[in-house]
Amino acid sequence: MRKKILLWLCLGFASLPIACLWVANWVAAEQEKQSQQQWQVFTTRFADSAPNRTALQLEVLSAKLGINLLGAKSDRLTPTAIQQFEAIQPELQEFLDKQLEDATDAVEPLPQSLQKYLRAHADTLDAIRQQGLQGEVPQWASVMSHPNATQVRPNFAGFVKLQRLLAIDALEKNRLGQTEAAIANLEASWRLTQGLRDRPELNSQVVALIMTKIQAGSLRKMQQLPPIWQQRLMEHDYRQSFQAALNWESWLVADLIRRTDLLAKPANSVLQPLWQSLRQPYLRLAALDAASKMRRAYTDLPQQNVCLFNPRTFDDDLGTSLALWNGEGGDMLFGFAQQWRTAGYLMLDLEFTQKVLNTKALKTPEIASTIVTRQSRICPHAQWIYQASPTQTWTLSFSQALERPTRKTKGLVLPLTYRAKAQKI
Repeated sequence: MRKKILLWLCLGFASLPIACLWVANWVAAEQEKQSQQQWQVFTTRFADSAPNRTALQLEVLSAKLGINLLGAKSDRLTPTAIQQFEAIQPELQEFLDKQLEDATDAVEPLPQSLQKYLRAHADTLDAIRQQGLQGEVPQWASVMSHPNATQVRPNFAGFVKLQRLLAIDALEKNRLGQTEAAIANLEASWRLTQGLRDRPELNSQVVALIMTKIQAGSLRKMQQLPPIWQQRLMEHDYRQSFQAALNWESWLVADLIRRTDLLAKPANSVLQPLWQSLRQPYLRLAALDAASKMRRAYTDLPQQNVCLFNPRTFDDDLGTSLALWNGEGGDMLFGFAQQWRTAGYLMLDLEFTQKVLNTKALKTPEIASTIVTRQSRICPHAQWIYQASPTQTWTLSFSQALERPTRKTKGLVLPLTYRAKAQKI
């Protein structure tokens, strides 16, 4: 009798891990069904699309400049075109950032190397400009399949390179008094950005943000801009599109966690496959826990004042919200809040640019002092400060000092102050 009891006890203990694995897999499967339903609801906002004619033409024309718009392997680019562009790229970025970080409407003459490049590729740049103006808004392929950590996606890095070329061409034309041509450049670049800013991937949003920041800085340098530019600057809220992109990213993080063992460097052990199969239910549950906590945290972002938002506190709260047993994710979960704040700062840059254009259009500082809105729409607790001087100069500035990185560490940073002379009628 004792032997039978002992045997049943042994069998019970032996079957317990199997039962736990079965239960864990069942729970994971049920939660994955709910996650899949949430994904389907999320993707209803984004339709699948194929590249249109404008997008394809822009890819061909950009290749002539040595620029690969989508960052993927392409046989359109020639070694000569690539070499010519790479030779000017460091100076191009350094010159453009220097001009846009200057808090006035002054623009320095282009360095000789950049002038030479623009002259040599004037026909191609004109074709890009015309394609952007006359064609439909460019649209690139987008398929809303479930995020896959191993899938290679376009990185759109070439868009920023093309944007910089269009911007310096616009600044130079504006400096030389060729106002219509300068505005046409900015119009084409604006439509180029429209092709990215409504996509759900985070890398699309980051590239669109960089491009829009370049546009905002360039617009501050322009004279005699049509009033439509004041209206369109705030037509797209990057805080909302970044929030959607962060939700998209949560499913990608979940896929990364699920594939932790598969993506890791294989260990030289015959037991490794067994260990991976035993860990898989845990990784599935950990992935679901992390992704759901990320999406829950992101729902609070629209209520945040970006100028008072602390991304480090947000990340700490997200980390502590994870289940105690969940030791996965690590650094993959953090840093997204910082990107949302960067999107909010861009909206502040755009609001400031709108104020600058509005003030410049009024011609005289006396009139401007009664028109410029003092309270910020993006950061309602802060103010835009307008000051006019007896020397017919005026300044605009922001009342709050923000935690913003320097250009040397984080790329272009537009100033939140502006000085100019009044243009009397």
